[in-house]
Amino acid sequence: MNALKRIVLLAFSFVALVACNDYRDVPPPDIGLKLTSSGYENHIYSPGQVDIGDANQGKGDRLVLVQRSGVDTKESFAIITDGPEKGDHRCLLGDKNPITLDVRVLLALPDYEKPEGVQQLMMALALGNPVVVNKSDNTAGDGRVIRIDGISIYEQQARQQVRKEIRRLCSEYPNFDAIFDAFKDTSDKGLEKRIEHIVAEALKAKNVPLHLISAGPSNLKPDDAIMQARSEQQATSTRIENTERIARSLAEDQTGTRRLIYTLQTLKETVTIANEKGQNTVVLYMPNGSNATPMITLNGKPQPPPAPDKKATPAPPPKKDE
Repeated sequence: MNALKRIVLLAFSFVALVACNDYRDVPPPDIGLKLTSSGYENHIYSPGQVDIGDANQGKGDRLVLVQRSGVDTKESFAIITDGPEKGDHRCLLGDKNPITLDVRVLLALPDYEKPEGVQQLMMALALGNPVVVNKSDNTAGDGRVIRIDGISIYEQQARQQVRKEIRRLCSEYPNFDAIFDAFKDTSDKGLEKRIEHIVAEALKAKNVPLHLISAGPSNLKPDDAIMQARSEQQATSTRIENTERIARSLAEDQTGTRRLIYTLQTLKETVTIANEKGQNTVVLYMPNGSNATPMITLNGKPQPPPAPDKKATPAPPPKKDE
């Protein structure tokens, strides 16, 4: 009888012990920290399961998940056509012309393998924006497992300062040529190094415990109107250069052969363009002194030269001196 009582008591004790356990998952990409009523435990949980206790027994803790990999984000200074940030966010240069610019920022969490890194990580989690994680069956979470994204830490604490300083940096360049030269410059005075310095100083000023890996510009473009003006200017320069080259070539030819060939080519191109446009009548004639036959096109079709008028009154002979 006593043996039976002991078995029953052990069974009840086991059930009570199991009832006080609540195991939650730490996914492979994450690490976990247990948040108790007195603060974070000084321990990092690797991927697996963590017992956070039964909330009904007054022993419930919370599991905080954070992604182990680096934080990759982009600051876009461009025209955004939709979404909550819709609008013109381009930077202005010193000449007040807008430019499009993207800045890629790669950050890392503190090294939680070291004691000081654990303390920095706890401080970083206090700065982020927590999101409740759904249960394993994808049903709504009960609030006992939350995730804090490293990007939210950056956005909450440093993003506004970073964007402000990048706009100030753009205004220091007088025009697009100047900032494009800085874009190609890999020295400490180049655009990339100056942007890295801006991000690092913003993290330091806001006491954000994230480590900067890199920050660099990309997709640098001037305003469309400026690009069009540059293309037109380049096309004009090319036309002028070609015209001057042709003029020099014609001037060097003393026989006139080059000029004749150039004239024929020009006339041929003119006729071709007129035919493509369906011009009704195009009359082409050759320079004085040439033996070429004039060409007439009607409705895009070459025609023979007009025959002389047989009824025309001949010119009177010259008068002889009396």
